[in-house]
Order: sequence, then C-alpha cells, then structure tokens
Amino acid sequence: MDLSRRAWLAAPVVPPAIARAGTPSDAVSRAGRDMAAAMAHPDLASRLVDLGLQVVNTTPAHFAAWLRTETPQMAGALERAGLHAR
Repeated sequence: MDLSRRAWLAAPVVPPAIARAGTPSDAVSRAGRDMAAAMAHPDLASRLVDLGLQVVNTTPAHFAAWLRTETPQMAGALERAGLHAR
C-alpha cells in the first residue's frame, strides 16, 4: 500500500479545529480567519516549529472537502491493516 501521498500521516501538523455540524457558516469563517491570523504570528509559528509541528493554513471549505475525500480512503487503509474503532 502506498501511503507516501498522505503526508498528514507522516508529518506532525497542528490539528485543525472541527466545528459541530450545523455551525453557522459565518462563525466557521470567522474562526478560520482568527486561527489563520494566530498561526501567522511569528512567535506562535516559531514555537510550533520548535515543537516539531508543521503549520498548514487552509480555508474551512478546503479542509472540509479534503476531509470528505480522505476519510473514506484512510478508513479503507485502516480496515485493510486490521485496525478497527472501538
């Protein structure tokens, strides 16, 4: 199985914030902008890198699309590996 294209498995990244389904889009957009601004602050970005994390800024819509694509693929990979959620 080729997992090389799934860098998110291999590289530690700052975990994204995930909102409950039905959260108003303006709240999601505002939170996304605020998080991007915080992650762009040089002191925070430097500290996260020092901790071995990679900061990846994206939009809430882009992350949601990525999650819809990657979740079934990773679920299949985990199932083939014999791993199951409890």
